[in-house]
Amino acid sequence: MVKRSLVLSGGGSKGSYQVGVLKAMAEHGLSWDTVHGISVGALNASWIAMHKKEDHPMCIQGLIDIWSAIQSSADIYKPWLPFGLNYISSMWKGSLNTGRPLRKLVEKNWKAEAIADSCVKLSVGCCSLSTTEYKAIHSTHVHGPDLLSYVLASSHMPIIFEPIAIDNQYWIDGGMRHQIPILEALQENPDIIDIILTSPVSSKCIESRKPMSSKSAPSVAIRGLQTFSDQIFMNDWQNIQNLITKRIPNNIVINVYAPACTVITDSMNFAKDMIAHGIHLGYTDAMAILGQ
Repeated sequence: MVKRSLVLSGGGSKGSYQVGVLKAMAEHGLSWDTVHGISVGALNASWIAMHKKEDHPMCIQGLIDIWSAIQSSADIYKPWLPFGLNYISSMWKGSLNTGRPLRKLVEKNWKAEAIADSCVKLSVGCCSLSTTEYKAIHSTHVHGPDLLSYVLASSHMPIIFEPIAIDNQYWIDGGMRHQIPILEALQENPDIIDIILTSPVSSKCIESRKPMSSKSAPSVAIRGLQTFSDQIFMNDWQNIQNLITKRIPNNIVINVYAPACTVITDSMNFAKDMIAHGIHLGYTDAMAILGQ
């Protein structure tokens, strides 16, 4: 029997592209034994892990519905306080915004017990602010509410979101160390790995960003994080290219789905039209590949 793994990269609102690709995969009847995600990829991966392998083609519509119901960034994060007061409050809150809207969304729709019952292995990547280490959290070792807390921590980019406290440590987005969790997939010894990226990998398509609206410390810090994240993504992609070239280990088939050009310029923009664009683009790209 063929063993198949799914790898989902980080990318904020560009995770909508992954949803479009998953929709095309569902229409082709694909399913996975293990799923691995970082940042927004952890959220999408954990949704799939809540469902038994045979139910994967049917469960994607539920994920599409959740993404499509998002109206704006306020459905994902909000400032702690209005106007200039927020900068003052952020000095002791640990972030410019609260991720409470996202946490409520996950609490409403994600079920930790379903992950335990599905027999689909899940891993999500997080970084500890306490030790600075990157850690892959596996559903075979962590269960219940703690597992969903790590899923949320994996999606909480520092400065934008506050850190998540788990077991006397503070955890943040795993994308600060890795963007594409292929190593976790390789540890499962699959025959096929499907990788869905949220940013282009071609050097001919350089991702441009909007000019900074101000030179305030928060704006500079956020732009610095985005630049740092982009470099991590490209480093991870280079490692995957090396794996594909060498066809190791055990001649694993690696399928990569990636946009030809930038999906969404601002990965923290969760506007409804941007999400719809990302889903459509992912679906169109994947159908062209799968149709071959």
